[in-house]
Amino acid sequence: MAKTKLSQRTYGLPVNPKIGATIFYSAFALYTLYILIGSTGYEAVLTNVLAGHFDLFHFLRLVIWGLLGIKLLLQRYKLSHLLVSFIFIALFLATWHYAGRGLEFLLFIAAGQSIKVRRLAQIALPLTAILVVATLIGSFTGVIDNVQIASDLQENPAGRNSLGFEHPNTFGSFIFAIVLAWLVINYRTINIVNTVIVLCGAVVVFAVSESETYTIAILLAGLLHICSQKLPARLLASGSLIATAAISAFSFYAMFTFDPKVPWWNTLDSVLSHRLTLARHYFHIFPNTLFGQSFESTNISWFPSANGRLVVDNVFSHLWLQYGIVSAVVFLVLLLAIFVKSFRENRWNEASFGILLFVIVGFAEATSINFSENYFLIAASALIFGASLRSLEMPRTYKTKQSSIISGENPDE
Repeated sequence: MAKTKLSQRTYGLPVNPKIGATIFYSAFALYTLYILIGSTGYEAVLTNVLAGHFDLFHFLRLVIWGLLGIKLLLQRYKLSHLLVSFIFIALFLATWHYAGRGLEFLLFIAAGQSIKVRRLAQIALPLTAILVVATLIGSFTGVIDNVQIASDLQENPAGRNSLGFEHPNTFGSFIFAIVLAWLVINYRTINIVNTVIVLCGAVVVFAVSESETYTIAILLAGLLHICSQKLPARLLASGSLIATAAISAFSFYAMFTFDPKVPWWNTLDSVLSHRLTLARHYFHIFPNTLFGQSFESTNISWFPSANGRLVVDNVFSHLWLQYGIVSAVVFLVLLLAIFVKSFRENRWNEASFGILLFVIVGFAEATSINFSENYFLIAASALIFGASLRSLEMPRTYKTKQSSIISGENPDE
């Protein structure tokens, strides 16, 4: 009896949850700016201007951590919730110590009680759009430098221009983030406007940056958005479970066993722009670790642009190599647990949709671990705090019969 009462007791400060939510959204906005600016030429400009005077990015990082720390203190916990939160924070600190960088999504998840996915999208969309415009202006006016990369298209012998972004694909990731945020904000709506935005986003990304990955990702987002409204929740959840298990298993298998001498491996590697070659190289050259390792001293003679950093775009392989085996396992378990929860609750919403999308995109891009883009990982907070997936949704003023059936609710209630 005493044990039961102890496990059900909640701990925390008696503060209005809206205050904590506001602090969290502020941290997310700053983190999004921190990541976005760091992916453009403005990072070098600001670093040079402030050199020796003020480390802006270090300051922003400390402010973000401080805000998340305050949010952690303002939450209500049961003992089990508190222990899991501590584990997440400990894993973040371990990866920061060993890899030289931490998995910030762990902190956001631990501090994510009562946070809404749609609100995060409403923050991400304008910030990303503003940075896209500002970066293009900076690029065309010469304020920031452009990176020129060889193109695979014969029609473009001049190569791919980064347009002020870190890489031509980075421009694609920004447009993808904008389109995705729009679809989340308008999640329950299927109309011509959404279709036009998806198609225009895909055309712009392919025409401007030649990013095949993000062109496909945008089109896939549009398709999954429609499927999310048309298919039963449990069918989507069970399919997502299978897809996540298959993609992660094949990702690890490819990293462990890839052989360029085998014809089908070589063909797949060419299709994936030699992503398998890079994953295999890092896996065989560097040790396997529990909590990660730094790649700042790496030197790859046949791929100079990879020197000093890990260039493995598959999210599961990237986590394994950069942040350690424990991080990769925890990430995979969280994804699977979210879809199990979705199946049990017979509920498919914005969070489930986004997680599945980033699982698929994560086969070719490592942005799935970046919380500024994959804020759908906030769904893991529902696991920690024993909340339903419905708690991630903003209240709706009306229900349609169709959306009620999809979410598993009784439309007549």
